Amino acid sequence: MSVLPDRIVDRIQWFENRIDGWVSDFAAIGIGSAMATAVKVATQAARTAYDNAQAARLAAKAATMAQTSALRTMTDLGSDAIGYIKAFADSQTTPAARDAVFQTANVPPPAPPGPAVAPAAPN
Repeated sequence: MSVLPDRIVDRIQWFENRIDGWVSDFAAIGIGSAMATAVKVATQAARTAYDNAQAARLAAKAATMAQTSALRTMTDLGSDAIGYIKAFADSQTTPAARDAVFQTANVPPPAPPGPAVAPAAPN
């Protein structure tokens, strides 16, 4: 059974709670000053990296929420605009004028109605 906790933050805290004692009493616990100092530096680096990763996760979540909101706004406004374009095109008096509206807007016109297709047989 390992002495170290499994979770990252718990493992960092485990070392943070002990390292000052290790540095001050390195000889009493059988490690050298260089090892104690190296573990302290590594613990500080792990804490910084962990904190940076947490901040990056939060920033990514915030950016994703902003993206979702902006996409929703764009889709709502853009869909409304397409509806107006189609209505304006349908109000034109000639097919050529109707087609010109769709071409100018670079919006595909609705497909012409086709014959009804028989429903598929149930499985």
